[in-house]
Amino acid sequence: MNPELVKYVKDAIERLKSKEIYGSHAEGVFSKAAKGFESEFRHYVLAVLKRCNLDYEKDIRSAIKGPTYDKLTLGQQVASLKEAEKKYAPAAFKGRIPELCEPHKYFRELNRINKLWVDVKHRDAEPSEFEAALTSIDHILARLSQSQ
Repeated sequence: MNPELVKYVKDAIERLKSKEIYGSHAEGVFSKAAKGFESEFRHYVLAVLKRCNLDYEKDIRSAIKGPTYDKLTLGQQVASLKEAEKKYAPAAFKGRIPELCEPHKYFRELNRINKLWVDVKHRDAEPSEFEAALTSIDHILARLSQSQ
């Protein structure tokens, strides 16, 4: 886990709470955190696929119509995990990701983070959602770091 990302996310949450940042600056801070999270989460997804004896290229890519693994967006990473769950069987899959405990809860959180990031990129974001999304990122990073 990248400790600089964890610190950045925590600092961003505090700066949003204190109203120190807002507007396009808040969008930029959120985007940087989301991009770092996407990169960190990519490593996690690969580890989960390995634990499930699945290969992205052979078992997942065509099902999600995804790019090469290194180009996966956060949304495509979530789709990869969902596809892995289908291929591996939900009960067994859940046992392979103890750090997330309730996969569907985290899939919803990840989708919410991804949707907000997409909205930021398209200049259609609701700034009031940044703090909650960053808090979700912080919680997920904490869970993932416990598993390492």
